[in-house]
Amino acid sequence: MTDSGHCPLPYPHKFQEASGFASKHVDDLTEESKLLLYSLHQQATVGPCNEPKPWGWSVVNNAKWQSWKQLGDMPAVEAMRLYVRTLEEEVPDWWPQHQAAGDIANGAAVADSNTDDSAANGTAKAAPAGEAAPAAAAAPQPPPGARLVPKSRSVTEVVVEGSWVSPYISSDKRPPPRYEHATALIGSELFVIGGNYGGRYLSDSWALNLENLTWKSFPPSSGSKSGGGGGPSLLPSSAPAPLPAIAGHVAVAWQGNVVVVGGHLKAKEAVLEMPVRLLDTKSGAWSAIQCGTAEEDDDVPRPRGGHSGVLLGSKLYIFGGEDVLRRPLAELVCLDLDTMQWSVPETAGTPPGPRSAHAAALYRGRYMVVFGGGSVAHCNNELHVLDLLSLEWSVPDSEGPVPPPRAGHAGAILGDIWFLVGGGNNTSGCADMYALDLSALEAGTVQWTLVGNTPVESAIASEGLSLLPVPMAGCMISFGGYNGRYHNAVHVYRPEGYLMGGGGTAAAAAGKGGAPAALQQAGSAGSAGSAGAAAVPLATGGSAAQPAAAAGGAGGSGAEHERLRAELDAARKETAAAKEAVAQEMALMRRQLDSAQAAAADADKALEEARAALEAEQAKGVRLEVELAEARQSLERMEELDRELQKYRHSTIDKKGSGLWGYISGQ
Repeated sequence: MTDSGHCPLPYPHKFQEASGFASKHVDDLTEESKLLLYSLHQQATVGPCNEPKPWGWSVVNNAKWQSWKQLGDMPAVEAMRLYVRTLEEEVPDWWPQHQAAGDIANGAAVADSNTDDSAANGTAKAAPAGEAAPAAAAAPQPPPGARLVPKSRSVTEVVVEGSWVSPYISSDKRPPPRYEHATALIGSELFVIGGNYGGRYLSDSWALNLENLTWKSFPPSSGSKSGGGGGPSLLPSSAPAPLPAIAGHVAVAWQGNVVVVGGHLKAKEAVLEMPVRLLDTKSGAWSAIQCGTAEEDDDVPRPRGGHSGVLLGSKLYIFGGEDVLRRPLAELVCLDLDTMQWSVPETAGTPPGPRSAHAAALYRGRYMVVFGGGSVAHCNNELHVLDLLSLEWSVPDSEGPVPPPRAGHAGAILGDIWFLVGGGNNTSGCADMYALDLSALEAGTVQWTLVGNTPVESAIASEGLSLLPVPMAGCMISFGGYNGRYHNAVHVYRPEGYLMGGGGTAAAAAGKGGAPAALQQAGSAGSAGSAGAAAVPLATGGSAAQPAAAAGGAGGSGAEHERLRAELDAARKETAAAKEAVAQEMALMRRQLDSAQAAAADADKALEEARAALEAEQAKGVRLEVELAEARQSLERMEELDRELQKYRHSTIDKKGSGLWGYISGQ
């Protein structure tokens, strides 16, 4: 008879049902159990913890990381078993509750190995005459000793607030390690184009599906032909291949396809004009596009690499970079993707100096923000802003700790915050992460905050990595980089306190003691980040730029009320997060204390056993010493008896030599 209080499913199905129940009844669990269940779930689905330790200020994520790390190389099946046992100790009747709620996967009822539960309850239905009763299908079980393969999950399921996470990628084929590549986001696919590996430029194209975290590659293509009429025409036959080996280029999403602009090429494939290519994401075919100029007297921009680009409407603004002789540039050019014509905007103000390998991003559909970059011998930490409506350069007033000079870094905007990671300064890599609050940019002020540091060996602390915002998941995703070794790892990060929906704001914990930064909904903020050479499109598929009125109301009681409500909600969330952090930290300390006390008890027991053994050995030694002394005394008595025996023998001989017998014998 099956116990109705216990789940009869085999593993891993029992673990999956327990996990589903725990996720819906998390409020019924103690903080200690939550922490333990989290670590066991990670061990069972992801495997041993190979993630870098979170930054010290993130108490909650530190507790989770330590709890997971303590499990070591525990097998996945053992982690599943402990997960279910922990849940049963916390909620003994979880299985009946789960059944009553109708949350069992596929609605399947599992029969006991000896007796059907329905028959035990008197509800079994007789099979028609001549027909065999249907047998309950047994769930397949993994072979003994086999390690379960973690289930593929979407990017929204793997994000952890305040921590970089390297999710499990189920694809057998993955892009080779690289840096100085370009990335673009189209729907739920992250495209990776070209790059540099070991001084060798790459010509491959890959796409990462963010719904199931699987890679696919695009086969090399000889290009496709453009249609007739007034559309863009292909480069002449003497032009380079549609996608040659390339690095340091810009990629943007445009009308469901990927447009690649510029980039460093091999010497034998060098061209005189800035190359533009298009990837048809449906067919995987590349096209080389011949571009013109808006003005007859203008020239098509010269080729370059290491530049940045931001897309506003149909206009792609390209800034900086290096020419074919590796000389830094300070040019601002614009490519209209509707007409494929180049123009040179006339700007006011003081523009940035020549630079390459900098980061640029579009904020609120109006401002192009540029930071860092440099040349072969010099890096800078300058912040410049170009108003794309008035075409005027400016340098806003900065508050907070300004990042050290760097080049080859990456950035992405979520809401009002521009996050910057990685890069180097000609002497060492940069392992820090900074957040720039742009919410007061219109007033000419920005706020820097140091978010934290990553291990120097991490792919996040690399040069030439890419970083893109993923609005659908409210996070950023990075790929590749070089910091002494080339990387092809994917990392995901979501700021603490970031809200994905509702159009409201949330206080983002951007760092220690930093001023709260209002992180607006990524989709409505109308902004995107650019990772070094990888530009991020804002308006793809015809989406309009954010209206100026959406930047926020000016004065007014309603706006003030909403602001106060947002601050109150942020304070409540911060208090709740702090409370949860303290509770989880205490739970972790209790576990560590219990473990230490158990270890101390085992040590005390071992000490007592050692003392008893020592006393026994000491008693044995005393007995041996006594026996040795007695043996010595016996030996001395034997020697004394031997001496007396000798004396007696001599005296007997003397007596035999005298008297009558001595006379007769002649003695």
